[in-house]
Order: sequence, then structure tokens, then C-alpha cells
Amino acid sequence: MRAFLLIAEHGSLKGASEELGFTTAWLSRSLRELEVRLGHRLISRRGNRLFGLTEAGEQLKAAIEEPYQRIERAFLELSSKPASLTREASAKHTQILQ
Repeated sequence: MRAFLLIAEHGSLKGASEELGFTTAWLSRSLRELEVRLGHRLISRRGNRLFGLTEAGEQLKAAIEEPYQRIERAFLELSSKPASLTREASAKHTQILQ
């Protein structure tokens, strides 16, 4: 889903692949697999050129964009907090082993 959102945001496989750190070939294959799974083209294209989202692509983007952003924010918030759970689990593990 993240790959699809980045392709939609950048309007190109190249921009999305650079941000993700994957090859454009991998990204193109992933997009195609998503389209096959959904049974709809998500992005209009001619050859290797992208021309924008199809109606199905717009619909999917609208449905997943905001929830995905909430998930991203939650991950950022959690990763910025001290790792107290890890320390607590480690302390309990150490007590068990003693």
C-alpha cells in the first residue's frame, strides 16, 4: 500500500523507488500484483510512462491515504518514546533466569 501511495504522490515509479530504496522494476511488479489482486488498473500508463490515477486508483487512494498516515504517525510517536517496554521485559527475563 505504501508503494502505491508513493507512486500516486510522486507521479512516477522513479521518484517512489528512490524514496523506498527499491528498484523501479520491483515497484512496477508490486503495482501490477496489486492491480491483479484488485482486478482493476490503478494507474494509467503508456509503456513506461505514468499518466495518473484511474478512477479505481483514486478510489483506493482516498480510502487508504488517511488511515495509512495515522499508522505512520503512531509508529513515529512510539519509536520516539523511551524503550521502557524493552527494559522492563529485559529486567523480567533477567529475574526469571536468576
